[in-house]
Amino acid sequence: MPAPQVLDFPVAVPAHLTLDELVVVGKGWGGDDARDTSCRWENVEVAGVTSDYREPMWRLETRPRRGIRPAAPSGAGLLLDPDVATLAADAVHLMLSSRIPTGIGGEETQRRMQACWERSQALREVFSPLPSATSPWQRRELDVDGQRYAWWVHEDELGWAGAADLGPVFVETRGRGAAPSSSWSLRLLPPPEAAQLLVRA
Repeated sequence: MPAPQVLDFPVAVPAHLTLDELVVVGKGWGGDDARDTSCRWENVEVAGVTSDYREPMWRLETRPRRGIRPAAPSGAGLLLDPDVATLAADAVHLMLSSRIPTGIGGEETQRRMQACWERSQALREVFSPLPSATSPWQRRELDVDGQRYAWWVHEDELGWAGAADLGPVFVETRGRGAAPSSSWSLRLLPPPEAAQLLVRA
């Protein structure tokens, strides 16, 4: 795992929350080897601090835009950034699969996981290239440091999930209950400030 101090992209968080009100609930990194200097952060997921062990009301994951780059090891091909349709479908899959209850048996769990995957891929197909006005995706807005961005959200009885392209980074969002209102205000934490969250994780 890379050191928090080598984080090289800003991390999106709700604008009204301080660092003490946030917790890292997911993180990822990549490279040839965890001891290699090429190892770097690939995603950081935050949620609001809770006083119990329940699923957070919302999760906000930031992924950097890396461009098209060679995969490791040499000759393994190329890596590309995902598109918003793929990220939005991933968020739906995670939202749906997180609602599968425990103790229902391996076969039933596998069946429900497959159903979650199929539903997310069906939503991905109707998203691309951009959702129509009659699609299951709702267009809302993210206000990020005063700049407005399109935010695509899918809601059902289980919760909500979506994604947005903020330029330097992408965000995946998901949560329980109803999604935030038509506009959600975020801010981008500079890497040194966001690294403080990773230190506590």
